[in-house]
Amino acid sequence: MASLPVKIKLITIIISIFIATPTFATKPCPQLPCFLQSKLDKEKCVAAADWIATGTIALVAHNYIGEPLNKDFANFTFMVKTQQKGKSSIQKELLFTVGWCNNSKPLPKDTSGLFRFYGVTYKSIDNKTNIHEYLHFEKLGK
Repeated sequence: MASLPVKIKLITIIISIFIATPTFATKPCPQLPCFLQSKLDKEKCVAAADWIATGTIALVAHNYIGEPLNKDFANFTFMVKTQQKGKSSIQKELLFTVGWCNNSKPLPKDTSGLFRFYGVTYKSIDNKTNIHEYLHFEKLGK
């Protein structure tokens, strides 16, 4: 049978592990407005988007991060050809960085051809510039 000091040390270690574990956890990302139970809901996506535009993807700079994330946090430019929704015209070139929660959909391997982006725009903290984020995008055609 273990002595009392050993038992106290063991209990202290176990309690410390349970207390410290939530400290290192990250908050989960909020559910994307374009998805309902992990399935694309196009009507919801159109309603949530401030703007919808069709264009091409250019100037891709891959930034693949391996384990444990396994994600390409690529930087790229969306070259707007036409805008289908939006009260005011968006820029012709929108710069994006794939993120964890914001701009979370990674680029496909083949970025040629036309894409439709559903996005939102909000003001920067200093209220001087517009920040654009995409909620979802899809490749058009084949």
